[in-house]
Amino acid sequence: MTKLGRNDTCHCGSGKKYKKCCSEVDELRERAQRQEEQLRVRDEKQRIRDSWEKRTSSCSYQKGSEDDPFRDEDDDAAEDFLWQLRDLDFFGKLSRLQLLLDEKSSLLPGVVFSAFDLLRREAATSDQRRQVSRCFQRLREEYPDLYLENSIIYAGWRIIMGLTDGITDEISSIFRDAALQAESDLDTFSQLSELLAYHNRMDELLQGMNLAWPRLRLAEENLLWGYDDFVFMLGDFETYAWLERGDEADFDTLVRLMNPFFPELDLPDFRKYLGRISGEIVTEWSPEELSWGGKSLNIVGLFSQEFLGYLRYAEGVPFSRGSLAADKICEYLRQRHDGELNHRGAKKPPKPLHQLCPDVVTLEEYLSRNVGFITKHGYIVGAILELIPAWLRFLESRKLLDTALRERIIAGLRPILEKWCGVLEEITSDRILVAGIARAWAE
Repeated sequence: MTKLGRNDTCHCGSGKKYKKCCSEVDELRERAQRQEEQLRVRDEKQRIRDSWEKRTSSCSYQKGSEDDPFRDEDDDAAEDFLWQLRDLDFFGKLSRLQLLLDEKSSLLPGVVFSAFDLLRREAATSDQRRQVSRCFQRLREEYPDLYLENSIIYAGWRIIMGLTDGITDEISSIFRDAALQAESDLDTFSQLSELLAYHNRMDELLQGMNLAWPRLRLAEENLLWGYDDFVFMLGDFETYAWLERGDEADFDTLVRLMNPFFPELDLPDFRKYLGRISGEIVTEWSPEELSWGGKSLNIVGLFSQEFLGYLRYAEGVPFSRGSLAADKICEYLRQRHDGELNHRGAKKPPKPLHQLCPDVVTLEEYLSRNVGFITKHGYIVGAILELIPAWLRFLESRKLLDTALRERIIAGLRPILEKWCGVLEEITSDRILVAGIARAWAE
Protein backbone atom coordinates (compact mmCIF):
# COMPACT_ATOMS: atom_id res chain seq x y z
CA MET A 1 0.00 0.00 0.00
CA THR A 2 1.30 3.44 -0.95
CA LYS A 3 1.99 5.51 2.15
CA LEU A 4 -0.62 8.21 2.54
CA GLY A 5 -0.07 11.76 3.65
CA ARG A 6 -1.99 12.81 6.74
CA ASN A 7 -4.23 15.13 4.70
CA ASP A 8 -4.91 12.60 1.90
CA THR A 9 -8.29 10.89 1.52
CA CYS A 10 -8.37 7.76 3.69
CA HIS A 11 -7.86 4.41 1.94
CA CYS A 12 -10.94 2.87 3.63
CA GLY A 13 -13.37 4.72 1.35
CA SER A 14 -14.97 6.86 4.06
CA GLY A 15 -14.12 10.07 2.26
CA LYS A 16 -12.50 11.51 5.38
CA LYS A 17 -8.95 12.75 5.68
CA TYR A 18 -6.57 9.97 6.61
CA LYS A 19 -5.44 11.70 9.86
CA LYS A 20 -9.06 11.79 11.11
CA CYS A 21 -9.92 8.27 10.07
CA CYS A 22 -7.60 5.20 10.01
CA SER A 23 -4.21 6.70 10.72
CA GLU A 24 -4.15 5.72 14.39
CA VAL A 25 -5.29 2.16 13.65
CA ASP A 26 -2.65 1.80 10.93
CA GLU A 27 0.07 3.14 13.21
CA LEU A 28 -0.88 0.65 15.94
CA ARG A 29 -0.88 -2.19 13.42
CA GLU A 30 2.53 -1.17 12.02
CA ARG A 31 3.96 -0.84 15.53
CA ALA A 32 2.74 -4.34 16.41
CA GLN A 33 4.26 -5.70 13.21
CA ARG A 34 7.58 -4.02 13.98
CA GLN A 35 7.60 -5.44 17.49
CA GLU A 36 6.78 -8.90 16.18
CA GLU A 37 9.62 -8.63 13.63
CA GLN A 38 12.04 -7.41 16.31
CA LEU A 39 11.20 -10.41 18.50
CA ARG A 40 11.63 -12.79 15.57
CA VAL A 41 14.96 -11.24 14.61
CA ARG A 42 16.13 -11.31 18.23
CA ASP A 43 15.30 -15.00 18.52
CA GLU A 44 16.99 -15.78 15.20
CA LYS A 45 20.14 -13.88 16.18
CA GLN A 46 20.26 -15.69 19.50
CA ARG A 47 19.94 -19.02 17.70
CA ILE A 48 22.87 -18.13 15.44
CA ARG A 49 24.94 -16.88 18.38
CA ASP A 50 24.28 -20.12 20.27
CA SER A 51 25.32 -22.11 17.22
CA TRP A 52 28.45 -20.00 16.81
CA GLU A 53 29.41 -20.39 20.45
CA LYS A 54 29.14 -24.18 20.17
CA ARG A 55 31.48 -24.21 17.16
CA THR A 56 33.98 -21.91 18.84
CA SER A 57 33.69 -23.17 22.41
CA SER A 58 37.50 -23.41 22.65
CA CYS A 59 37.72 -19.60 22.57
CA SER A 60 37.57 -17.89 25.95
CA TYR A 61 36.25 -14.61 24.53
CA GLN A 62 33.80 -13.91 21.73
CA LYS A 63 33.12 -10.58 20.09
CA GLY A 64 29.50 -9.68 20.63
CA SER A 65 29.09 -11.60 23.88
CA GLU A 66 28.14 -10.00 27.18
CA ASP A 67 31.82 -10.13 28.13
CA ASP A 68 32.81 -7.92 25.19
CA PRO A 69 34.18 -4.74 26.83
CA PHE A 70 34.00 -2.78 23.55
CA ARG A 71 30.37 -3.45 22.67
CA ASP A 72 27.95 -0.52 23.04
CA GLU A 73 24.53 0.69 21.95
CA ASP A 74 25.93 1.65 18.53
CA ASP A 75 27.05 -1.96 17.91
CA ASP A 76 23.60 -3.30 18.81
CA ALA A 77 21.88 -0.73 16.58
CA ALA A 78 24.20 -1.55 13.67
CA GLU A 79 23.53 -5.25 14.07
CA ASP A 80 19.77 -4.72 14.20
CA PHE A 81 19.86 -2.54 11.09
CA LEU A 82 21.88 -5.08 9.12
CA TRP A 83 19.47 -7.83 10.09
CA GLN A 84 16.64 -5.77 8.66
CA LEU A 85 18.53 -5.56 5.36
CA ARG A 86 19.52 -9.20 5.08
CA ASP A 87 16.72 -10.35 2.71
CA LEU A 88 16.61 -7.21 0.54
CA ASP A 89 18.21 -6.93 -2.89
CA PHE A 90 20.64 -4.13 -3.73
CA PHE A 91 17.94 -1.59 -4.51
CA GLY A 92 16.00 -2.48 -1.38
CA LYS A 93 19.13 -1.90 0.70
CA LEU A 94 19.82 1.34 -1.17
CA SER A 95 16.31 2.57 -0.41
CA ARG A 96 16.73 1.77 3.29
CA LEU A 97 20.06 3.62 3.37
CA GLN A 98 18.45 6.66 1.80
CA LEU A 99 15.64 6.53 4.37
CA LEU A 100 18.24 6.20 7.09
CA LEU A 101 19.88 9.42 5.91
CA ASP A 102 16.46 11.09 6.15
CA GLU A 103 16.05 10.02 9.79
CA LYS A 104 18.56 12.16 11.63
CA SER A 105 17.74 10.56 14.98
CA SER A 106 18.90 7.13 13.71
CA LEU A 107 22.29 8.27 12.45
CA LEU A 108 24.59 6.45 14.82
CA PRO A 109 28.14 6.16 13.40
CA GLY A 110 28.21 2.35 13.57
CA VAL A 111 24.86 2.05 11.79
CA VAL A 112 25.92 4.36 8.97
CA PHE A 113 29.32 2.69 8.61
CA SER A 114 27.83 -0.82 8.49
CA ALA A 115 25.15 0.19 6.00
CA PHE A 116 27.65 1.75 3.59
CA ASP A 117 30.03 -1.19 3.94
CA LEU A 118 27.28 -3.67 3.07
CA LEU A 119 25.97 -1.63 0.16
CA ARG A 120 29.31 -0.89 -1.50
CA ARG A 121 30.18 -4.62 -1.36
CA GLU A 122 26.94 -5.50 -3.16
CA ALA A 123 27.31 -2.81 -5.85
CA ALA A 124 28.03 -5.05 -8.83
CA THR A 125 27.53 -2.65 -11.75
CA SER A 126 28.75 0.81 -12.69
CA ASP A 127 25.27 2.25 -12.19
CA GLN A 128 25.00 0.72 -8.71
CA ARG A 129 28.43 2.04 -7.73
CA ARG A 130 27.45 5.52 -8.93
CA GLN A 131 24.35 5.41 -6.74
CA VAL A 132 26.41 4.40 -3.72
CA SER A 133 28.84 7.22 -4.51
CA ARG A 134 25.96 9.70 -4.52
CA CYS A 135 24.93 8.45 -1.07
CA PHE A 136 28.50 8.98 0.15
CA GLN A 137 28.43 12.50 -1.23
CA ARG A 138 25.12 13.18 0.46
CA LEU A 139 26.54 11.95 3.77
CA ARG A 140 29.56 14.24 3.26
CA GLU A 141 27.43 17.30 2.50
CA GLU A 142 24.60 16.85 5.01
CA TYR A 143 26.45 15.18 7.90
CA PRO A 144 30.10 16.24 7.59
CA ASP A 145 31.00 15.33 11.18
CA LEU A 146 29.61 11.84 10.74
CA TYR A 147 31.42 11.43 7.43
CA LEU A 148 34.76 12.71 8.72
CA GLU A 149 34.64 10.31 11.66
CA ASN A 150 35.39 7.48 9.20
CA SER A 151 36.59 9.53 6.22
CA ILE A 152 39.85 7.56 5.80
CA ILE A 153 38.05 4.24 5.37
CA TYR A 154 35.27 5.83 3.31
CA ALA A 155 37.94 7.35 1.05
CA GLY A 156 39.37 3.92 0.27
CA TRP A 157 35.95 2.52 -0.61
CA ARG A 158 35.05 5.50 -2.79
CA ILE A 159 38.39 5.63 -4.58
CA ILE A 160 38.28 1.91 -5.42
CA MET A 161 34.75 2.24 -6.81
CA GLY A 162 35.87 5.19 -8.93
CA LEU A 163 38.99 3.44 -10.23
CA THR A 164 36.93 0.35 -11.11
CA ASP A 165 34.79 2.45 -13.43
CA GLY A 166 37.51 4.85 -14.58
CA ILE A 167 35.93 7.77 -12.71
CA THR A 168 38.86 9.59 -11.14
CA ASP A 169 37.89 13.27 -10.99
CA GLU A 170 36.83 13.08 -7.32
CA ILE A 171 39.93 11.25 -6.02
CA SER A 172 41.71 14.47 -5.09
CA SER A 173 38.91 15.87 -2.92
CA ILE A 174 38.18 12.48 -1.34
CA PHE A 175 41.83 12.00 -0.38
CA ARG A 176 42.06 15.57 0.97
CA ASP A 177 39.20 14.83 3.38
CA ALA A 178 41.08 11.77 4.59
CA ALA A 179 44.34 13.73 4.92
CA LEU A 180 42.68 16.19 7.29
CA GLN A 181 41.96 13.27 9.64
CA ALA A 182 45.30 11.48 9.21
CA GLU A 183 46.51 12.04 12.77
CA SER A 184 43.44 10.23 14.13
CA ASP A 185 44.47 6.95 12.46
CA LEU A 186 47.87 7.18 10.80
CA ASP A 187 48.15 3.46 10.09
CA THR A 188 44.89 3.39 8.12
CA PHE A 189 45.85 6.61 6.32
CA SER A 190 49.17 5.01 5.34
CA GLN A 191 47.27 2.03 3.95
CA LEU A 192 45.12 4.45 1.94
CA SER A 193 48.31 6.08 0.63
CA GLU A 194 49.53 2.62 -0.42
CA LEU A 195 46.31 2.22 -2.43
CA LEU A 196 47.04 5.41 -4.38
CA ALA A 197 50.71 4.44 -4.72
CA TYR A 198 49.78 1.09 -6.24
CA HIS A 199 47.54 2.84 -8.77
CA ASN A 200 50.23 5.51 -9.43
CA ARG A 201 47.96 8.44 -8.55
CA MET A 202 50.95 10.63 -7.79
CA ASP A 203 49.36 14.08 -8.08
CA GLU A 204 46.57 13.28 -5.63
CA LEU A 205 48.96 11.34 -3.40
CA LEU A 206 51.48 14.16 -3.03
CA GLN A 207 48.81 16.80 -2.58
CA GLY A 208 47.08 14.86 0.21
CA MET A 209 50.22 13.66 1.99
CA ASN A 210 51.71 17.16 2.00
CA LEU A 211 48.43 18.41 3.45
CA ALA A 212 48.61 15.80 6.22
CA TRP A 213 52.30 16.18 7.03
CA PRO A 214 52.25 19.50 8.99
CA ARG A 215 49.37 18.20 11.12
CA LEU A 216 51.21 14.92 11.75
CA ARG A 217 54.39 16.78 12.66
CA LEU A 218 52.53 18.75 15.32
CA ALA A 219 51.02 15.54 16.66
CA GLU A 220 54.26 13.55 16.48
CA GLU A 221 54.68 13.20 20.24
CA ASN A 222 51.26 11.56 20.49
CA LEU A 223 51.81 9.14 17.59
CA LEU A 224 53.14 5.89 19.00
CA TRP A 225 54.23 4.54 15.63
CA GLY A 226 54.06 5.31 11.94
CA TYR A 227 55.31 8.91 11.75
CA ASP A 228 58.85 8.11 10.57
CA ASP A 229 57.52 5.63 8.02
CA PHE A 230 55.12 8.29 6.74
CA VAL A 231 57.94 10.83 6.33
CA PHE A 232 60.13 8.34 4.45
CA MET A 233 57.20 7.45 2.21
CA LEU A 234 56.48 11.09 1.40
CA GLY A 235 60.17 11.78 0.74
CA ASP A 236 60.33 8.80 -1.61
CA PHE A 237 57.23 9.91 -3.53
CA GLU A 238 58.62 13.43 -3.95
CA THR A 239 61.84 11.88 -5.28
CA TYR A 240 59.99 9.66 -7.77
CA ALA A 241 57.98 12.63 -9.02
CA TRP A 242 61.22 14.61 -9.49
CA LEU A 243 62.77 11.77 -11.49
CA GLU A 244 59.70 11.54 -13.70
CA ARG A 245 59.92 15.28 -14.45
CA GLY A 246 63.40 14.66 -15.88
CA ASP A 247 65.25 17.70 -17.18
CA GLU A 248 62.52 20.06 -16.06
CA ALA A 249 63.90 20.17 -12.51
CA ASP A 250 67.49 20.22 -11.24
CA PHE A 251 69.10 18.49 -8.27
CA ASP A 252 69.00 21.63 -6.09
CA THR A 253 65.22 21.68 -6.45
CA LEU A 254 65.01 18.13 -5.15
CA VAL A 255 67.32 18.90 -2.23
CA ARG A 256 65.08 21.82 -1.24
CA LEU A 257 62.11 19.47 -1.33
CA MET A 258 63.92 16.96 0.88
CA ASN A 259 65.25 19.42 3.49
CA PRO A 260 62.02 19.66 5.53
CA PHE A 261 61.87 15.87 5.78
CA PHE A 262 65.59 15.12 6.11
CA PRO A 263 67.45 18.21 7.34
CA GLU A 264 70.72 16.25 7.69
CA LEU A 265 70.58 14.62 4.26
CA ASP A 266 73.91 13.13 3.12
CA LEU A 267 74.11 14.55 -0.41
CA PRO A 268 76.82 12.19 -1.83
CA ASP A 269 74.88 9.13 -0.61
CA PHE A 270 71.63 10.63 -1.88
CA ARG A 271 73.14 11.09 -5.36
CA LYS A 272 74.19 7.42 -5.36
CA TYR A 273 70.68 6.42 -4.30
CA LEU A 274 69.25 8.40 -7.23
CA GLY A 275 71.73 6.69 -9.53
CA ARG A 276 70.62 3.24 -8.40
CA ILE A 277 66.87 3.82 -8.66
CA SER A 278 67.25 5.65 -12.00
CA GLY A 279 69.24 2.76 -13.51
CA GLU A 280 72.40 4.81 -13.98
CA ILE A 281 74.34 2.74 -11.41
CA VAL A 282 74.39 -1.01 -12.07
CA THR A 283 76.66 -3.10 -9.86
CA GLU A 284 77.74 -6.65 -10.66
CA TRP A 285 77.14 -8.18 -7.25
CA SER A 286 78.35 -11.74 -6.67
CA PRO A 287 76.23 -14.40 -4.87
CA GLU A 288 78.71 -14.27 -1.98
CA GLU A 289 78.27 -10.50 -1.59
CA LEU A 290 74.50 -10.98 -1.47
CA SER A 291 74.60 -13.70 1.15
CA TRP A 292 73.00 -12.91 4.50
CA GLY A 293 75.66 -11.92 6.95
CA GLY A 294 77.90 -9.04 8.05
CA LYS A 295 78.18 -6.22 5.55
CA SER A 296 76.06 -8.06 3.01
CA LEU A 297 72.90 -6.86 4.79
CA ASN A 298 73.66 -3.33 3.57
CA ILE A 299 74.59 -4.63 0.11
CA VAL A 300 71.23 -6.41 -0.23
CA GLY A 301 69.55 -3.08 0.61
CA LEU A 302 71.47 -1.40 -2.22
CA PHE A 303 70.53 -4.31 -4.47
CA SER A 304 66.83 -3.69 -3.76
CA GLN A 305 67.27 -0.07 -4.87
CA GLU A 306 68.70 -1.29 -8.18
CA PHE A 307 65.70 -3.60 -8.46
CA LEU A 308 63.42 -0.55 -8.15
CA GLY A 309 65.28 1.06 -11.07
CA TYR A 310 65.01 -2.18 -13.06
CA LEU A 311 61.25 -2.28 -12.45
CA ARG A 312 60.77 1.27 -13.70
CA TYR A 313 63.02 1.28 -16.75
CA ALA A 314 63.14 -2.39 -17.82
CA GLU A 315 59.61 -3.51 -16.90
CA GLY A 316 57.68 -0.23 -17.02
CA VAL A 317 56.38 -0.52 -13.45
CA PRO A 318 55.66 2.89 -11.87
CA PHE A 319 58.06 3.90 -9.10
CA SER A 320 55.21 4.20 -6.61
CA ARG A 321 54.03 0.63 -7.18
CA GLY A 322 57.53 -0.81 -7.33
CA SER A 323 58.44 0.86 -4.04
CA LEU A 324 55.72 -1.12 -2.24
CA ALA A 325 57.53 -4.37 -3.06
CA ALA A 326 61.24 -3.75 -3.70
CA ASP A 327 62.21 -3.26 -0.06
CA LYS A 328 59.71 -5.79 1.25
CA ILE A 329 60.97 -8.67 -0.88
CA CYS A 330 64.43 -8.18 0.59
CA GLU A 331 62.96 -7.82 4.09
CA TYR A 332 61.18 -11.14 3.59
CA LEU A 333 64.42 -12.85 2.47
CA ARG A 334 66.29 -11.46 5.46
CA GLN A 335 63.60 -12.60 7.90
CA ARG A 336 63.60 -16.05 6.34
CA HIS A 337 67.37 -16.32 6.72
CA ASP A 338 67.13 -15.27 10.38
CA GLY A 339 64.45 -17.88 11.11
CA GLU A 340 61.80 -15.29 11.92
CA LEU A 341 59.23 -16.87 9.61
CA ASN A 342 59.13 -20.29 11.23
CA HIS A 343 55.79 -21.28 12.77
CA ARG A 344 56.07 -21.87 16.50
CA GLY A 345 55.99 -25.61 17.10
CA ALA A 346 56.02 -26.40 13.37
CA LYS A 347 58.73 -28.19 11.49
CA LYS A 348 61.57 -26.12 10.15
CA PRO A 349 60.75 -25.01 6.57
CA PRO A 350 62.61 -26.86 3.82
CA LYS A 351 65.76 -25.26 2.49
CA PRO A 352 64.92 -22.84 -0.35
CA LEU A 353 66.03 -23.63 -3.87
CA HIS A 354 67.93 -20.32 -4.01
CA GLN A 355 68.98 -17.90 -1.28
CA LEU A 356 67.46 -14.94 -3.15
CA CYS A 357 64.22 -16.64 -4.21
CA PRO A 358 60.98 -17.14 -2.24
CA ASP A 359 59.53 -20.46 -1.16
CA VAL A 360 55.85 -21.21 -0.50
CA VAL A 361 55.96 -21.88 3.25
CA THR A 362 57.84 -18.80 4.45
CA LEU A 363 56.38 -16.48 1.81
CA GLU A 364 52.85 -17.30 2.98
CA GLU A 365 53.89 -16.65 6.57
CA TYR A 366 55.36 -13.27 5.63
CA LEU A 367 52.31 -12.26 3.62
CA SER A 368 49.99 -13.31 6.44
CA ARG A 369 51.79 -11.01 8.86
CA ASN A 370 51.05 -8.06 6.58
CA VAL A 371 47.30 -8.70 6.57
CA GLY A 372 46.74 -9.33 10.27
CA PHE A 373 43.68 -8.52 12.37
CA ILE A 374 44.67 -4.88 12.99
CA THR A 375 47.02 -4.00 10.14
CA LYS A 376 45.95 -4.92 6.62
CA HIS A 377 48.55 -3.77 4.12
CA GLY A 378 46.77 -5.41 1.20
CA TYR A 379 48.52 -3.30 -1.43
CA ILE A 380 51.96 -4.23 -0.14
CA VAL A 381 51.02 -7.90 -0.29
CA GLY A 382 49.48 -7.39 -3.73
CA ALA A 383 52.56 -5.59 -5.05
CA ILE A 384 54.86 -8.32 -3.69
CA LEU A 385 52.85 -11.07 -5.38
CA GLU A 386 52.56 -9.14 -8.62
CA LEU A 387 56.28 -8.35 -8.79
CA ILE A 388 57.83 -11.67 -7.72
CA PRO A 389 58.07 -12.80 -11.37
CA ALA A 390 59.85 -9.51 -12.15
CA TRP A 391 62.21 -10.09 -9.20
CA LEU A 392 63.18 -13.48 -10.63
CA ARG A 393 63.74 -11.95 -14.08
CA PHE A 394 65.87 -9.27 -12.42
CA LEU A 395 68.02 -11.95 -10.78
CA GLU A 396 68.34 -13.70 -14.11
CA SER A 397 69.36 -10.45 -15.83
CA ARG A 398 72.15 -10.10 -13.24
CA LYS A 399 73.30 -13.69 -13.89
CA LEU A 400 72.34 -14.73 -10.36
CA LEU A 401 69.67 -17.20 -11.50
CA ASP A 402 69.36 -19.41 -14.57
CA THR A 403 66.20 -19.78 -16.66
CA ALA A 404 65.48 -23.38 -15.70
CA LEU A 405 65.59 -22.66 -11.95
CA ARG A 406 63.53 -19.50 -12.40
CA GLU A 407 60.79 -21.49 -14.13
CA ARG A 408 60.95 -24.19 -11.45
CA ILE A 409 60.53 -21.61 -8.68
CA ILE A 410 57.61 -19.96 -10.49
CA ALA A 411 55.90 -23.34 -10.86
CA GLY A 412 56.36 -24.05 -7.17
CA LEU A 413 54.75 -20.76 -6.15
CA ARG A 414 51.72 -20.86 -8.46
CA PRO A 415 49.52 -23.00 -6.17
CA ILE A 416 49.17 -20.18 -3.62
CA LEU A 417 48.06 -17.54 -6.13
CA GLU A 418 44.36 -18.36 -6.21
CA LYS A 419 44.15 -18.36 -2.42
CA TRP A 420 45.94 -15.03 -2.06
CA CYS A 421 44.00 -13.37 -4.84
CA GLY A 422 40.84 -14.35 -2.92
CA VAL A 423 42.28 -12.93 0.30
CA LEU A 424 43.19 -9.65 -1.39
CA GLU A 425 39.81 -9.30 -3.08
CA GLU A 426 38.14 -9.70 0.31
CA ILE A 427 40.48 -7.20 2.00
CA THR A 428 40.63 -4.53 -0.70
CA SER A 429 37.60 -5.15 -2.98
CA ASP A 430 40.01 -4.03 -5.73
CA ARG A 431 39.51 -6.04 -8.91
CA ILE A 432 42.25 -4.10 -10.68
CA LEU A 433 44.78 -5.27 -8.09
CA VAL A 434 43.74 -8.91 -8.41
CA ALA A 435 43.72 -8.72 -12.21
CA GLY A 436 47.22 -7.22 -12.16
CA ILE A 437 48.56 -10.17 -10.16
CA ALA A 438 46.92 -12.69 -12.51
CA ARG A 439 48.33 -10.87 -15.54
CA ALA A 440 51.86 -10.75 -14.10
CA TRP A 441 51.90 -14.52 -13.52
CA ALA A 442 50.39 -15.31 -16.93
CA GLU A 443 53.25 -13.67 -18.81
